[in-house]
Amino acid sequence: EERALFERWLDRIYQDFVGKVAKGRGKTYEQIDAIAQGRIWTGEDALRLGLVDRLGGLGTAIREALTLARLDPAARVQLVIFPEPKGILSQAFDRGDDTRAALAALAGRAGALLEDGPASGADRVLEMPFVPLVN
Repeated sequence: EERALFERWLDRIYQDFVGKVAKGRGKTYEQIDAIAQGRIWTGEDALRLGLVDRLGGLGTAIREALTLARLDPAARVQLVIFPEPKGILSQAFDRGDDTRAALAALAGRAGALLEDGPASGADRVLEMPFVPLVN
């Protein structure tokens, strides 16, 4: 039963991902699913298959985001990590408030998570843990 639940979650995540790729690439779900099938592609292969626009890393992505936002792609940006890392004193004297709040929120949604899986929230499967700020 647990394996079946886990497999349903994986299927939902896969379907969510393939759907987003298809929409972003202007292709059908079936076209992307035929390529994907859970495989991991090298950057060069992904470029050849039309899964990416160009090769690059985080810096390339930030420059592209700046260009799309009609900002100077050479502008300096500051990455802000969320949640903000705790200092050593905060860690030492942490009473676990964050953990308790997170567990309470999870407990409140446990039924929905078990029923719908982690991909049920609209666009929450794939998120960036930071926001680039332009200086």
